[in-house]
Amino acid sequence: MSMITNLIDRNWLDYLCVNLDIYRIGSLNLPLIEKKNLDELIAEIIEVRACRVITMSGYTLKSTLNNLQLIEDSEDNGSLWVIENIAMLWQSSSLTDRQILEQTIIDLAIAIRDRRIAVIAIDYGVNQLPYQLKPLIPHHILPLPTPAAIKSILAEFRLTSNRLTTICAGLGCEEIRVGLRIALKTTHAIAIDADQIEQSLLKYKIAKLKEVGLEFLGAPDVSEFGGLDRIAAGTIEVIKDFSPQAQKVGIARPKGWLFVGPPGTGKTHTAKCIATQLRWPLVSVGIDAIKEGGADLLKSLLVRIEATAPCVVYFDELDKFFSSTTDAQILGVILTWLQEKTSETFVIATLNRLEKLPPELTRAGRFDRQFYIGFPNELERYQIIRLYAGRYDPVYQSSVYGGLDRQQWLNLLNETEKFTGAELKQIVDRAAKLDFYQHNSTLINYQNLMSARKDTVSLYERNPEGILAIENQAKRFSEPASSKNNTEESLFKVESINLFGS
Repeated sequence: MSMITNLIDRNWLDYLCVNLDIYRIGSLNLPLIEKKNLDELIAEIIEVRACRVITMSGYTLKSTLNNLQLIEDSEDNGSLWVIENIAMLWQSSSLTDRQILEQTIIDLAIAIRDRRIAVIAIDYGVNQLPYQLKPLIPHHILPLPTPAAIKSILAEFRLTSNRLTTICAGLGCEEIRVGLRIALKTTHAIAIDADQIEQSLLKYKIAKLKEVGLEFLGAPDVSEFGGLDRIAAGTIEVIKDFSPQAQKVGIARPKGWLFVGPPGTGKTHTAKCIATQLRWPLVSVGIDAIKEGGADLLKSLLVRIEATAPCVVYFDELDKFFSSTTDAQILGVILTWLQEKTSETFVIATLNRLEKLPPELTRAGRFDRQFYIGFPNELERYQIIRLYAGRYDPVYQSSVYGGLDRQQWLNLLNETEKFTGAELKQIVDRAAKLDFYQHNSTLINYQNLMSARKDTVSLYERNPEGILAIENQAKRFSEPASSKNNTEESLFKVESINLFGS
């Protein structure tokens, strides 16, 4: 049994049919993989609307225009006209042909307003009718299967598992079936191995979502923030806000945070740490995919994200999403979603220059908080170096000073002022390699750290004026990621001396 219509949310189907009764015309997007189930979908619509169906396909402008005119001239009543590939044709047409097609569709929508027929334009993938027609022609996207529907699909394969149901969330009906076939084929044991099926299906899901523009980012190489005490404290609050107890008393679910700061200061690492603390997957929205697919693709990706919840949604360099002619549509989709979402999704967006971001995104109701993540202070540099050094040399995990003495730490921290977290990691990695080249070990000593420091030119050293401009502008409008007084806890704080003796 592979009828997709048995798995459709009935509320969505009723909503679609009500729209057809009101507007008399509508558009619907199906994933290409679901095209095989089109007949069953139409049959379900016919059953709800009690009508007969006439299906047409238009592959050229001439044939499509003829089909639209045939519908307008028809005296038939009580029918549902289904016409495929109009949006695909519009996307591939010249400006003149687009205008002709748009006007013909408008004429049809007006002509059938008081008649007892309906027209539904079906396209596949993310192709949609032009934006300016949407007030006349409501657009619909086939919803992803609900947990109950996923369980029905699993039952087709004689499988039942809450874990499998969770893994399948975010995939379409046929995508789930393909993934299960692959999983069962790769499981060679005589008895069904649930763990192998889950692992195979999860691997398939990660690859499938990456194809459409969603990438699951792995855990950070070190799971601690490395300073950033205000973000660490805020993360604990977010965890509490998402808890069942908070929801029971009406606490609003958090929407997300915006991170601003120079490149390499640890914004992505911080996002990974937050996801780790929440114990949720980190899903990155690909800018290249959005640039190619536009607002329509973004909408479909957000549907998948909502189905995959709970998760942390990551927009890296958010300002780059708004640098083309699709700015207004993409911005509108993101604004609406951030404003209205109530799902267990927490959004983290990063950018380098705040002035490049549309001001609408920084208004209240979009992001809960806006942090400036800049150059780590003395204590934070010490913590970051220790964290990364501890991966190579255990002494940095068990000893306060690790393999250095106090004066060596003072020298190293003084030499790495205005260094980013990424640059500090680079220094530690280089120091470990130097010891490996010399002694086939990875002990982190002072000489190799200072040698690696001399070989590393920081971003600030390369462009101090540009970095200071980013820093000064971001600090004015963002709260700091670190407390001002946390340097007082530093082991290396030098006591002040009163030269005047009073």
